[in-house]
Amino acid sequence: MNIPIGIDNNLKKISSNIREEYQIKNDDFVILFVGRITYIKNLPFLIQGFNEFNKIINNSRLIIVGSGELLNKYNHQDNRNIIFTGSVSQEVLNKFYSTADVFTLCSFHECLPLTIDEAKAYSLPIVATRVGGMIKQVKHGKGGFLIDHNVNEFVDSMLKLYKNNNLRKNMGDYNKKSIKSQSWNKSANIFANLCESLINQKNKTN
Repeated sequence: MNIPIGIDNNLKKISSNIREEYQIKNDDFVILFVGRITYIKNLPFLIQGFNEFNKIINNSRLIIVGSGELLNKYNHQDNRNIIFTGSVSQEVLNKFYSTADVFTLCSFHECLPLTIDEAKAYSLPIVATRVGGMIKQVKHGKGGFLIDHNVNEFVDSMLKLYKNNNLRKNMGDYNKKSIKSQSWNKSANIFANLCESLINQKNKTN
């Protein structure tokens, strides 16, 4: 039995002062990463991919939210369009999700990262690497794009989303609808039913 990861279905975009706080213009294209700054998250690839994209779309910004043992190593970029925030509260994180145009996660390995589902709850299209559980979480071509660790693929995917507002909206809407079946209550009920079934089976064998 598959028990989906529970997500707060009440999550939605809220009023945010992030653009003002970080001097991001209203027409800037914001790419968001949320996660621990560790080797497995493959930040060098993300930064390289963004730098190439930024050469073409110079009003793009990359916001990297999170902390980790490699934060200090990566937090010295020549590109001022890359913003490292460190750890933030859930309230502030909600504002970052509400500000972003696209969510991205380019890890080497993943199971079922909660941040993907959070991004879907905020109606964000997703660009993610074709690894682990993200292959199931991100519906390629409908909710975003799955890519290999290839900079050209990253740039091409971002360009498609940047140039097509309708595509971004449709993918975001698709993700929002797809996450509705993963409420905390539904996940808890599935788990409770599974436990009850196992107990009943055990009682029958005794």
